[in-house]
Amino acid sequence: PRTKAIIAVHMGGHPADLDALKDLAGHKGIALVEDASHAHASEWRGKRIGAFGTAGTFSFQSSKLMTAGEGGMIISNDNAFERNARSVHDCGRMPGEWFYSHFIYGSNYRLSEWQGAVLSAQLGRLDEQTRRRHQNARLLDRELSKIPGITPQKLDSRCTRNGQ
Repeated sequence: PRTKAIIAVHMGGHPADLDALKDLAGHKGIALVEDASHAHASEWRGKRIGAFGTAGTFSFQSSKLMTAGEGGMIISNDNAFERNARSVHDCGRMPGEWFYSHFIYGSNYRLSEWQGAVLSAQLGRLDEQTRRRHQNARLLDRELSKIPGITPQKLDSRCTRNGQ
């Protein structure tokens, strides 16, 4: 088959149906890659979004919940995937190899020290900010639902934490 991966996009803190997508990816023998750019700190059945598939991706672009202006992060527990991703982000170099050896096409996708410092500070506040946003969203949902014709989006019961 030509399909190599399923990309699950979690929007507005609402996770995609990870039970169904994991089953499908496993059945087809293909990778599941999560785009968690709009779901930092969301959880599915008590497990953080981004940790269900071969890889989880997070954007830190200026419109995201955690931002450093630009940049992103990939997490994975697949060693081969991680090694290739690290090589692509570091100009095609392989960790532990001669610095000027380029094994695959890559570019400079490294965050600057400044961006790393900004993100590090935000990580310490992520849980509290997520809790506060969740409280505010519930209040907004209650008030909006009083308006005829307005129905706030419902959370899937398997979403145990919404990072919106």
